[in-house]
Amino acid sequence: MKQILKGTVVSLLTLSLLIIGVLVMAVGSAFATKMLHRNAEELTQLADRVFMAVCVEAVEETAPIGNATMTFTRYVFEVLEPIKGNLGQTVTIKQLGRMRGLGSIVAMPVYQEGAKYLLFMLPESQIGLSSPVGLFQGSFKVFEGTAKGRMQIINCIGNRGLFKDMTASNIKNVQKFNRKDLQLLSIKKGPIEYSRFIDFVKKMVE
Repeated sequence: MKQILKGTVVSLLTLSLLIIGVLVMAVGSAFATKMLHRNAEELTQLADRVFMAVCVEAVEETAPIGNATMTFTRYVFEVLEPIKGNLGQTVTIKQLGRMRGLGSIVAMPVYQEGAKYLLFMLPESQIGLSSPVGLFQGSFKVFEGTAKGRMQIINCIGNRGLFKDMTASNIKNVQKFNRKDLQLLSIKKGPIEYSRFIDFVKKMVE
């Protein structure tokens, strides 16, 4: 009897995981458009780890869970600038879904080997999966701007709403921020200078 019940529990768990997987992949663009918006302050507060790094490996893998198989992508990053959280020289992230095509997940960022990123990562789940805060909202590509040597950042929605609802009157510990910092709050969209944004984030972390 115990064996039957045990098998039933495993089967139910497997079925639940399969249903969740199907629902996640089926939401399509509707999921992306209705996603809860996160501004810079929320990205920083909700993130377990914040760091700038270069992606050195991207591999699709599968792992068994009960009678089902989970597909995820394993990314390895070489940390170039630690900002928040417990970070070593490298960070490995496992994201649900494939990098592209059938089995990929809408709004889940994809990282290219050799490219640099600024990431605001949620804590790992019980099965070791993680993703950026707000999915593509918390994943920024780091690239060289028009001024040589000045790096810039941008996420998949062009940094739209990154400072939404943030004002000098509602930021915590506003005394830490100088006038140049607060000028960032007026930015509606478009690339942002990496060093300025990171200084801003570090002051929110302190």
